[in-house]
Amino acid sequence: IGGSKDQIISLLGTNYDPAEAGTDYEVLAYQQWVSVAGPDYVGKTLYLKLVGKRLTHWKVTDDTVSIVPRSW
Repeated sequence: IGGSKDQIISLLGTNYDPAEAGTDYEVLAYQQWVSVAGPDYVGKTLYLKLVGKRLTHWKVTDDTVSIVPRSW
């Protein structure tokens, strides 16, 4: 909590999705994909809320519905 966006990106990488944004805040989503024999899916998502360009809240969920079919 309190870290800047640049610090977060240098720690976790640039592979995030902007989940939400407002005039003074944004929410970044980092997803952990599960590779299985069928379609790959998101196992967990880490949401990071930045207010005034500083991390104020975080949450991990496992109810994300993102599925990507494998290319054969």
